Amino acid sequence: MMEAARRELDRMRASSAAWEDLRYERVTGADGYACDGHAARRASVLWALQYDRRAADLPLVRWLAEQEALCRREAPFQGLTEETELAGLLLAEYRQVEDVWLHWEIKRANFDTWCGYDVEHLFGAGTQTTVGLVRASTHVDRDDVLEHLLNEEGQPYVSEDDLAQWARHERSRFPADPAAEDPLRWVQRAQLMGDDELARRWLDRWADGRPRDKSTLGQLRYQLAELGAFTEAAKAQRESLAFADSAWDSASAWQSLAQLERQAGARLGGAA
Repeated sequence: MMEAARRELDRMRASSAAWEDLRYERVTGADGYACDGHAARRASVLWALQYDRRAADLPLVRWLAEQEALCRREAPFQGLTEETELAGLLLAEYRQVEDVWLHWEIKRANFDTWCGYDVEHLFGAGTQTTVGLVRASTHVDRDDVLEHLLNEEGQPYVSEDDLAQWARHERSRFPADPAAEDPLRWVQRAQLMGDDELARRWLDRWADGRPRDKSTLGQLRYQLAELGAFTEAAKAQRESLAFADSAWDSASAWQSLAQLERQAGARLGGAA
């Protein structure tokens, strides 16, 4: 998967004309909602950039962030994705103060981005530098952005120490070494690329040797169901019944088990 992603990044670096292949393309998903037909391709380039960050890639990163902002606005039910957060972090790391407006476009794109896209992205170039630029600007969104950056006393919501701490945390979430990733992230990425077989291999790797506790079984149940392995998901759910420590938890667990077993039966009936 990452070999293909690196090849795609090389193609983008070779010619900006290829960037059109990463643009937001409105399509209708199986659920009837608008989604992005190029989401997986754009995601693969973002992943490759995560592990190979170069100063010369700023224009490409900006393009990707612009497409993420457009996607989140035009297809709001897609929410806030890992790829949007990654694009925001990659952009913030360049510390270019003028990118505050692009971060704002992402932030206000939909309800989920408004709640979940960290305000620290907007302060990427530094708190005072960012506030100074916005205050002096004639940008149409000047007042809205300034209101979001400053508290009631007119001071930045984020200090320089806060910003540095946030940057360290985000780099730990998106490490520069692929080997440092949680296998569950590769499960999710493989699913986005439509490779359920690869996703299952990563899930098995994650589960291998882990204690069969409530947390592990809950994650297995969820991930297996996402992969359509309802019989195995039901098995994990049945095993987790031992950890129900209240009547409410027990009733909820049995209800989930019944639903998974119905889905397993429907899958088997469809296969027949």
